Amino acid sequence: MLCNEGDMNEVIGYFVTWTAYGTWLPGDSRGWQKWHQGWQRPNLALQLYSSKIMTEDPVFLTSEQRTTVETTIRKHCELRQWHLWAVNCRTNHAHVVLTARDVLGTTTRDQLKAWCTRNLKTAFNPRKKNWWAEGGYVDDLETEDDLSAAIEYTLNAQ
Repeated sequence: MLCNEGDMNEVIGYFVTWTAYGTWLPGDSRGWQKWHQGWQRPNLALQLYSSKIMTEDPVFLTSEQRTTVETTIRKHCELRQWHLWAVNCRTNHAHVVLTARDVLGTTTRDQLKAWCTRNLKTAFNPRKKNWWAEGGYVDDLETEDDLSAAIEYTLNAQ
């Protein structure tokens, strides 16, 4: 589910997801997303290659690190005056549902990831380079039903 990011006036919110570094590689046996090409079938050779070229170990966030991520997201949304509907940081990914008027969903994702990285480096490991996988997913939420479903999934379907 990749974001279309057409007319922002039609969007009432964004469902934003990103994964921790090394936890869902290209070729993964669960399937995987290819940039601008959508969902891809598993490919063991690609998964092994992707694993081999990693520059650090995969990141599995501790409870304390997950709290840091969620706190950072809440503070950044408040600072930017974005309405945060839901946030849930898991050991290997984060979900955020928010409304940000006149801001692209990819911008919200990139800012949240950057601030989470800064705070994780400050609190836990300043030398670690890769906390997150590149990119992530942004779904436009265009109806109240879309918004409700994203909130429900984020808070209760993990």
